Amino acid sequence: MFENTKKTFLYKLLASPRLRLLRHMLLLVALGAVSSQQIFVNYEAKADDVGNWIYLIAFIAFLTYLAVTYTNIYKLVPTLLLKKRYLKYAIFFSLSVLMIVLVQIVMEYVAFSLLGTGHRREHYLNLPVIIDSFSTFMLTLICISGSSITVLLRYWMMESERVNELEKIHIQSEVEQLKDQINPTFLFNILSSTSALVKVKPEKASDMLYRLSQLLRYQLYDCSRDKVLLSSEIKFLNNYLALQKLYSDNFSFSVSANVENMNQIFVSPLLFIPFIQNIVNKTEKDEVSFIQIHFETNKNILIFTCSSSLKELNEEGISRIKHRLDLLYKDNYTLSARENKIELKLNL
Repeated sequence: MFENTKKTFLYKLLASPRLRLLRHMLLLVALGAVSSQQIFVNYEAKADDVGNWIYLIAFIAFLTYLAVTYTNIYKLVPTLLLKKRYLKYAIFFSLSVLMIVLVQIVMEYVAFSLLGTGHRREHYLNLPVIIDSFSTFMLTLICISGSSITVLLRYWMMESERVNELEKIHIQSEVEQLKDQINPTFLFNILSSTSALVKVKPEKASDMLYRLSQLLRYQLYDCSRDKVLLSSEIKFLNNYLALQKLYSDNFSFSVSANVENMNQIFVSPLLFIPFIQNIVNKTEKDEVSFIQIHFETNKNILIFTCSSSLKELNEEGISRIKHRLDLLYKDNYTLSARENKIELKLNL
């Protein structure tokens, strides 16, 4: 259904980067029509006296509409309305629209005073003027609020596209994740190594089978949720690396954490394992290798650091990981990958 929506002209007009200029041109035309209409109506009775000065007055009115509208689109809506700070948004938006009304009243007073033609109103603080100004305020409010609705509609369309793409990737990757994280070759190596240890080192063999069961349980059950505990994710990494070490004597690892309230922090499942796989899959079995993983928190930021013996990271693998992070966390993360170190910062 959403694929059909993306083909519509409305979606393309609101979301397509190629039509950005057209969107702004349409907005400018609309603001010019509304602002000039108000000015020409207000000065209709004194049109002969004002003369060509009315075009300058209309242009100043257009600039005030322009300033308020773009402030609303790029400042008030993203920082207040989309953050669900509705009362603050209503107050600041109303004050900005009120500024337009006040500018028009001041312009009218200054224009008639400078031209010496006599004022259109006898007084500027009586009841008729207040009612007229309130009426202008409400009409302008409704007019400019259309820009807020347009931004919200565009935001909804973009979010729907992101969610739709995320659902697609999630559905397509469920089976692939099981193949990648616990593939048949990996299972065969673990079971083969464990069987060889049963008689020689039964305690070690038992420990490996226990870790394997925990790893499979986590993937089959916990990963079906949208979020998992950070402590569970770290335990999964420990089990995976311990099993990896079983059939590679040249491999070593360490996992450390300096995280407060670890059992209260939730992350997306299987979030960190792709970084490790990106290193493990590129490392030769007989090659001496190591992985050092560290977690820490700094205020509301979770920092994941992964260092390895690799001299060069797999750029294609990092690119796939970054795409998934874009879908899961959007602008709430930073990722840096250089030489043999990866650092991921998540805004919790």
